[in-house]
Amino acid sequence: MRKKFCKIFLLIFAVTASGCTILGTKKNSLHESTKFVKTGIIVDAERIKKGGNLLIIPFKAGENVELNDQIDKAALRIVKGISESLIDGDSNFKILLAHNADEADIIIKGFITEFGTVPKWKKWGPFKKKISLRIEGKMIDLKSQNTVCVFQDSRTTSKKEDDHNSLGLTIGRNIGQFILSDDK
Repeated sequence: MRKKFCKIFLLIFAVTASGCTILGTKKNSLHESTKFVKTGIIVDAERIKKGGNLLIIPFKAGENVELNDQIDKAALRIVKGISESLIDGDSNFKILLAHNADEADIIIKGFITEFGTVPKWKKWGPFKKKISLRIEGKMIDLKSQNTVCVFQDSRTTSKKEDDHNSLGLTIGRNIGQFILSDDK
């Protein structure tokens, strides 16, 4: 039964990751929400309602993304955004820090899959200076090792006052709101 569930989940995740829509799913079992994130599926809404000790692991640089200090800072802003949304949204989650990480019941982890910066030659011209940030991640129940939800989000901006940190904070808040969207 577990192998069958894993195969079905991987198929659903692959279809969602490729940008296609999911057809023919039961309304009660899986639900795709794009109100807050680009794509997302809440697999186990009951587990989200239950809450518990939540550890948010800073997102790592994904494949084809060069690791640097800016990525680390953006990853921490994503964590901050998720935490703020869950705390402000009166969730049943207790956000854990590094010193009590071993008490976690549930974790959120993910990858930064795109970290778009302005090419050096565009900084000197009258060109639009767009930056972008794209992530993908999931929430996992540690006791059962089941995936609770998966999500992908991205943001692009050409505003001078915005940087990757502000994009990370916005994405984090969107993830938190997505998690709570099925909690009410």
